[in-house]
Amino acid sequence: MKLKQILLLFLIVFYFCSCKKEQNPVSSQDVQTQLSSNEKTILTELNKYITPCSTSEPDADLSDLKVLDVFANAKVVGLGEATHGTKEFFRMKHRIFKYFVEHHGFKIFGFEADMGECIYIDRFITDNEGTIDDAMNIMHFWTWKTKEVEDLILWMNLYNQGKTDEYKIHLLGVDCQYKDYNKQLILEYLKSYDPNYPQYINTILTDIDNITRDELLATSLNDLNRLKEKCDSVSNYFIENSGRLIALSGKLKFDLIERLSVQTKQVIDVQSSSRDIYREEYMAVNTIWLTGLLGGNTKVVQWAHNAHVAKDPTYSKAGSQGYHIKSVIGDDYNVIGFSFSSGSFRAYNYDYIQDKYTGLSNHTINQLPEKDSYNYIFHFANPPNFILLTKNQMFPGLLINWLN
Repeated sequence: MKLKQILLLFLIVFYFCSCKKEQNPVSSQDVQTQLSSNEKTILTELNKYITPCSTSEPDADLSDLKVLDVFANAKVVGLGEATHGTKEFFRMKHRIFKYFVEHHGFKIFGFEADMGECIYIDRFITDNEGTIDDAMNIMHFWTWKTKEVEDLILWMNLYNQGKTDEYKIHLLGVDCQYKDYNKQLILEYLKSYDPNYPQYINTILTDIDNITRDELLATSLNDLNRLKEKCDSVSNYFIENSGRLIALSGKLKFDLIERLSVQTKQVIDVQSSSRDIYREEYMAVNTIWLTGLLGGNTKVVQWAHNAHVAKDPTYSKAGSQGYHIKSVIGDDYNVIGFSFSSGSFRAYNYDYIQDKYTGLSNHTINQLPEKDSYNYIFHFANPPNFILLTKNQMFPGLLINWLN
């Protein structure tokens, strides 16, 4: 078997069109005039290997997802998205997570969002603390403030009703771009379970909380290291007193709050760097940490965009999140990427002259994909919405060469 084929075995390519078939810019009747002889052969071969994807509706029957059972024993399954603003991607990820929870015992939805905000969201999901509006409003990014994410959170909350803690599912953040809620969460915990905690912790948390991103960018390396040492001292206090604190609060609460001091340290690196060289590795570290949070075999579905979850050693110059996850857990990490060939999505406009974003709007793709892209062939596939499983598949020559 060629090396390229070996690499391909651990990739799933997901394709879900974000519009109805009749909206496609070129119909199947035009295939003969659009495709070369080789491309027609590739398309014929491709159609033999794809699995129809009937709907992105989370409440629909899940039987068409049985093809994903090959991921049942993975520690982490990465769910990508070609855009942050495509409704069908979000609903499909909800649907896949629901399938993995109900059929394969996955417990955690790892989210491309910061730990602090997700602790508040998880409290709503697991303990009905606050409201769904509170959960949605606490998020930093517009990308997650959608009806589709709200539906996912509400389903997770409903799933947990009447279950003991052992059987509840969680939504937890793995990102490290903000520290806004960390101080208040740590102090809230200490006031509840350790009211005589030392004053230096309050001083450290206040000092770090008050530093802005711009100030971190201008901070010397020595001063950055001193700030990170302060984070370590908070973490060390928790670790040194872990037995007493866990007995009072329970292990999960303790672990999440102690981890915030680690995540705060990560934020200092991310915000002090003009290039995004730390974020991918730290998101991977945080995702892997989740696989031990609820026991030694906690299975995690990880939500991020395609480039984050891909196993790409060159992304962001230091490797993608998925690359770093795979470097540690190997074949226990599997990926589902999402793509589409036509339809509309919601995203920010960007003014390259003024170097700034200019507001959200709907964007429509109504031309054929570029000829050298996956989506060019995928566009003509039948059925139009499908799953292409590449794990453990042996494809014929033209198709494998094209995929590679």
